[in-house]
Amino acid sequence: MDAKITKQRLGRLLSYDWLKIIGIIAGFIVIWSLIFTMTSTQITPSQQFTVFNHYANVSLDYGKFYDGYNSSIENGVFSYEVIEADVIDLTTAGDQRYTMCDTRFTTGQGDMMFVPNITDTEKEEEGLAFTYPESFFARYSAYIVSWDEYLESARDYLNDYFDGDYQNGELNEAKAERDFRARVKANNDKRFRKESKLEDGIEDEKERLNKYRTEFLKFEQYLQDGIVKLENIVYKNTSTGEPYLTEQGEIALQGNYALNICPDESKMSGLKNQVYYSVEAADGTKKPSAQDMCVMLFLLPDMDQDFQYETILFLNTVIAVSITPTQA
Repeated sequence: MDAKITKQRLGRLLSYDWLKIIGIIAGFIVIWSLIFTMTSTQITPSQQFTVFNHYANVSLDYGKFYDGYNSSIENGVFSYEVIEADVIDLTTAGDQRYTMCDTRFTTGQGDMMFVPNITDTEKEEEGLAFTYPESFFARYSAYIVSWDEYLESARDYLNDYFDGDYQNGELNEAKAERDFRARVKANNDKRFRKESKLEDGIEDEKERLNKYRTEFLKFEQYLQDGIVKLENIVYKNTSTGEPYLTEQGEIALQGNYALNICPDESKMSGLKNQVYYSVEAADGTKKPSAQDMCVMLFLLPDMDQDFQYETILFLNTVIAVSITPTQA
């Protein structure tokens, strides 16, 4: 049998079977991509820190927020766990802002949101009395954790590692190592497959816990000094603007679901350089303001609660660069 490849035979093959050849190549590429996607290590919610910027604010592109945020990982703002810092800027989402929130929340993306505690002008046009935090809480209360609960859980978490006294106790290194090894095994964390990497990870874990304690104490001092303060948010009926009431006539759901990081702009004069909204000045021009800028916390599905306190690490850096020098 003459199986010699000639130009004539090759030409016939390409003439009649070129679609099959392209289909085979395309199929190979698709299969290879699927194999690569399915076997590659996927980033987890705890490894990605995500900040939301509320649509009532000015886009973060117009401030200095990104100057520090883009280098936050390299500068050691977070612990070893966070390997990616992301921003969801709802100011650019238009009519898709809620769709964007729904999608991100259901996939476990989101740690906190900047939102001004001022009148919701859209609700006001409907004749309803809402602030922006109240409007957001009315829609996404299932994903928002109260700051009281968050701070109490942080104290309990730290006490568990610092001999029951997070303020003065010493880190229980044996427990830190034991829990770290158990978490790596349970999560099948490929970063620590080698024993040498595991040993390095244990040291990073000790550093993480000590850092949590240090930064949490600093944050509590900010609260005590009035640099930041907790804000009570009431769960309201979106149709009437009235709070939901119990059978006894009491407000059914309310709590400190927001943290005001600028209750007095004279103490946080630098915040409006990072995140702000626009207000109308006496001469009719627009000027930036961060007065009553708040932070709401998310507790989403699949989030590893061991790492939910990364938010404190980040917030402390925001406060530190925003605080008026005379207040420092």
